[in-house]
Amino acid sequence: MKLMGHSSGVVGVACAVVVGMGAIEFGRPAVGLPGSPELPGQCPWDCGNNDGNVGIEDFLALLAQWGQVGSSCDIDGAGVGITDFLELLANWGDCPPVGDCAGTGDCCVANPTPGCDDPTCCDTVCSVDAFCCEIVWDQVCANLAHDFCDCLACGSPAAGDCCIANGTPFCDDFDCCDFVCSVLDPFCCDVEWDAQCASLAANVCVNCP
Repeated sequence: MKLMGHSSGVVGVACAVVVGMGAIEFGRPAVGLPGSPELPGQCPWDCGNNDGNVGIEDFLALLAQWGQVGSSCDIDGAGVGITDFLELLANWGDCPPVGDCAGTGDCCVANPTPGCDDPTCCDTVCSVDAFCCEIVWDQVCANLAHDFCDCLACGSPAAGDCCIANGTPFCDDFDCCDFVCSVLDPFCCDVEWDAQCASLAANVCVNCP
């Protein structure tokens, strides 16, 4: 049997199953499929009619574009193929709402939820990489948060001078901050870089006068 110019196989069988079953529910995976692309855009699988729902019209559009590179359903950028097919099925149903940043984890570190706890930062990061709000807030998402949001960590310029009580956790010299917090006093990074932390820095860090 030929299906849109291609011999029936995985695609043909899957098409028959989906069309034959009518409405079918596909839940979102807890993590991406192997090789999942991290693409811009809130719902790249809605590639057939952009109606906010991944459904049969998008499925048929993908089949019609099979083998094409750069088409609307070329989700992985390598030509429409089995990876795009599986991604579309895995994301069947309504697209996530734009700006749905309901995660509870810290935006500045990788955490196991989609989204993070600062809606402004979350919206900004997810406008660059929708994976962060749709699947999981991984290290790539945390790195983007450091680029675009007010994240504080050892070495962040916004963290303040290591040599004085700066009122924030952390300080702006990564090596000094990391040594003080990991070896001498975790309080300096967990709570506040206070006068005691500044005193420790003055004793061990070369950049303090």
